Amino acid sequence: MHNYLLNGTVKVNIGETGCVEFFNSSRRRTLLAVADGSESEFSGSDAAFLFTDSLGECVGLDFNAAYSDSFSRCNELIKGRSFRAGGKKVCVKTGILFFENDFVRAYNIGDVPIFMQRDKKIKLLSGDMPQFVEVEETVENDDEIEIKKVKKATAPYIGYMAEDCVAEPHISEKIKVKNKDTFLVLSKSVTDAVDVDTIAEIIDNDKLKLDEKAEKLMDLATEKNPEETYTIQITVAKDNARLFGVKLRYLFMAVLAAIIIVICSIFGAPLQKGAEALVEKWKIMVSSFTYRDIKPEVVADPWVPLGRNDEEEKKEKKAAEKAKQAEEERKRLEEEAKQNVSRPTPYPTTVTQPTQPNIATPEQEDENSNQEIESNNTPQPKPELPPVQEDSNVELPIDFN
Repeated sequence: MHNYLLNGTVKVNIGETGCVEFFNSSRRRTLLAVADGSESEFSGSDAAFLFTDSLGECVGLDFNAAYSDSFSRCNELIKGRSFRAGGKKVCVKTGILFFENDFVRAYNIGDVPIFMQRDKKIKLLSGDMPQFVEVEETVENDDEIEIKKVKKATAPYIGYMAEDCVAEPHISEKIKVKNKDTFLVLSKSVTDAVDVDTIAEIIDNDKLKLDEKAEKLMDLATEKNPEETYTIQITVAKDNARLFGVKLRYLFMAVLAAIIIVICSIFGAPLQKGAEALVEKWKIMVSSFTYRDIKPEVVADPWVPLGRNDEEEKKEKKAAEKAKQAEEERKRLEEEAKQNVSRPTPYPTTVTQPTQPNIATPEQEDENSNQEIESNNTPQPKPELPPVQEDSNVELPIDFN
């Protein structure tokens, strides 16, 4: 889609200041808007920018489902800003094109003309707004909330100060977009200066580019009224590249299939023989590789992994020997530790255990007393005296009794 806007202070890409063009590539949604603020009490371009800025805050991706809410919120925002601007009148008329999945709808509030040209025929998409619309309002009665439909007048422009008016646009029918369809959104001053037939003739001129068509319309309008402000937006649906790509892809697939069929029909037998010969050659190569390159001694031992050599075996033996030596060293250290424990220590230590009183039970006391009696009754052996050695020189004592 190619778009050109002359005097485009109100059309900037999304993300920039004053955006009125919204594009969603995943669902192929595009919103294009033109704002006319020439009837405001301050600069028309400022009023148009005020509208587009508000529209950027309000509009969602699904404009067809939420257009009424978007316009109402936008109207309230502009009214609030006009109060902050000292009560100056902000009168903005707008024309909007909303594209979604190869379909388009036109919205207009005020007398902003929107045209579509197809097959050298021009058609007016904008129209007069409905004078009255029914809106739903909540009413509280005796602690109950009721929803009633109330008839209200439509606002002639965005920013209308009356409380009992709503911003309800005129909505065109849903139109299927075709290749090279041309859409025009103009300010009312353009159609006042240039008639519709002249506009259609300029738009239908294929020798002119979009910018040249817009400039020619601008020149004709300024010749009639040089002091007026004009806004011209021209949008051309250019899906021919996508359609051509799709057609070319299918055409290429069809041609390729036809070529394959022709080749198979003409050269079918030779190709089949060549394929069979190639398969046989591959079989011979595989069998030769299997029986020539693999060593019998390696294949004979199923537990020997392929690719094993003598160096790896030596490394494994060395590792096993080291492990065996480490195990023997560990056992030797354990034996030494046991021997050290069994040897007597040169400096014995005495550990004194705390004594606890031995309290005898009555049975033990009776048994001890019986043992004492028995020990007293039993005769005690006399102690043996050492033998007396006879010596002549020793005089024994005399017992006179």
